[in-house]
Amino acid sequence: MPFAYVAHLRTFILIWLLQLPPMFCTYCGWVTPLAMLAIVFLFLGLDSISGEIENPFGYDWNDLPLGAAHAHFTTLRRCLMPPFQRSA
Repeated sequence: MPFAYVAHLRTFILIWLLQLPPMFCTYCGWVTPLAMLAIVFLFLGLDSISGEIENPFGYDWNDLPLGAAHAHFTTLRRCLMPPFQRSA
């Protein structure tokens, strides 16, 4: 995603989360801190997850092992080929 879009989205989420507690105080009372903790955890977690799945192939510890999957697929494909085609 473009950097400007991500920065705008994170700024919007932050402003929205900062404006949410006064509204919750009128409806939830003393439960507001617990509700806000859950909501902030949810939204910031979703933002973090979206950043991680933006590019799932790479060499980080949580990326998908595309190289290993390709090597395994190539090995299986070679095993299924008739013998006269293996040299190509």
